[in-house]
Amino acid sequence: FAISSLGGTSRKLAERATLPQWRPDGQRIGFIRTDNRRQRSESGLMEFWTVAADGSDLRREYVDSLFVIRNYRFGFCWSPDGRSIAWIRSQSAFSQVLVVHELAIKNDRQLTKGGENLDAMAWTKDDRIVFSSNRGGNTNLWAISASGGEAVQVTKGGGPDIGLSIAATGNELVYLQQQLVGYLWTANIDGSSLRQISFDDREILGPSYSPDRKRIAFIMNDPDPLKITSDIYIV
Repeated sequence: FAISSLGGTSRKLAERATLPQWRPDGQRIGFIRTDNRRQRSESGLMEFWTVAADGSDLRREYVDSLFVIRNYRFGFCWSPDGRSIAWIRSQSAFSQVLVVHELAIKNDRQLTKGGENLDAMAWTKDDRIVFSSNRGGNTNLWAISASGGEAVQVTKGGGPDIGLSIAATGNELVYLQQQLVGYLWTANIDGSSLRQISFDDREILGPSYSPDRKRIAFIMNDPDPLKITSDIYIV
């Protein structure tokens, strides 16, 4: 749907659509169709579509037959001239590659080698693609030339750094660092003797006392919430 930034009535542009993004010239909107029933594609494969700003002229621009379906790490961003898109192609649950697809000539150019999880992307005015990756261990932001080459790390730290947008000047970006954190505490039933007993900055689930009340078992997830790893711990 589209709606005026001042409010009012929205109008439907396309059905079965996800991740809409305006083309830089504002004339068309790109979006993705998947094998999910809510965004069901025509081919059953991952598809890139565009539609005019008024909802007319719906076009299927790209079908990625190499995308491994039922792995929902996907996304795209427009090039500054609107002639190409950067595209996430999943090879497995733990391996995605960054592809540049030229829309007019239907040509793919793979920029990364795989073996990493990719997330958000943005294409800068000086023809670099900034993307989120766990290639360094933590999920941070990296940048690579749209013509290829070695990626350079942009942010460092625990991360994960996901979701980003480039300022109109092209010199700044904003991104989200998302962490799911929980701590174990004990207390008497009346609320007294409150005491913190875990201090890891990680998500904790399902604490359970041992029968002798000397230990607590719990599930602790990987520090990176984009990973699905979790283990059982005892304190």
